[in-house]
Amino acid sequence: MNFYFNKVLDKIMRKILFLLCIYVVVSCSSSNASDFNILGIELGMSPAEIESILKESNYKVVPLKVALRTRYNKQIPNTEHVYFIDARPMDNKVNDAVFIYFAAPPNDNVVSFIIRNNNFYTDAPSQKNLLKALEEKYNKPTYIQKDRDFTWSVSESQAPPCLLWNNPFNDSMSNLNNKGINKLISGECGLTLNIRIDQRNGIVKRVKTRLFDSDALKIQRDFADKFMQDYEEKVQQEKLQKANSATVPKL
Repeated sequence: MNFYFNKVLDKIMRKILFLLCIYVVVSCSSSNASDFNILGIELGMSPAEIESILKESNYKVVPLKVALRTRYNKQIPNTEHVYFIDARPMDNKVNDAVFIYFAAPPNDNVVSFIIRNNNFYTDAPSQKNLLKALEEKYNKPTYIQKDRDFTWSVSESQAPPCLLWNNPFNDSMSNLNNKGINKLISGECGLTLNIRIDQRNGIVKRVKTRLFDSDALKIQRDFADKFMQDYEEKVQQEKLQKANSATVPKL
């Protein structure tokens, strides 16, 4: 009996040790996902939090407020929200732009996607020092492509949208159209930070960054789509009820 018990206990301990080893390896090699941010801005923050952070960093903040509209371009009441924030340094000599996108109603009006474009014309860091600083903050990248595209992700997905779009850093707001969002969602990327570093002779010329969570984007998109669908169905039903109560003209 003791022999059998010791044998079972030995198997259990070996299993625990095995799982513990896996946990240690993963913990030491994975990205610091909880620290993913751009200029201190994290996904899920409110417009007020963003403005406070950016103004403290001496950035000019320009928010864009919009209301939801139906497919017939009719404004939906009580849906005005901050859709987008364009942030630039007060110092015009610094070529840096941050584009922050927010979830649409009925979701909470919080950050859902961040893009940053930073061009260095003077005082540029070396690629070596920039990568060292990034690794100190996030650990080593999950994926590296062509020694210029670096990805930190909690997902194992290597679908192209998770690593980079074909044209991932279009400066225009159309970069976040439904087609682009759907590509990211279909990639099942999870929480992801993409950074592209363009350099010449080891000196950084341009850094382009984006931060998103494909799972959250899908939830937010589906919730907003359902809200729109329900609203349009309600309006149509009210029109039908009104028509049913209307007097039929003399025939």
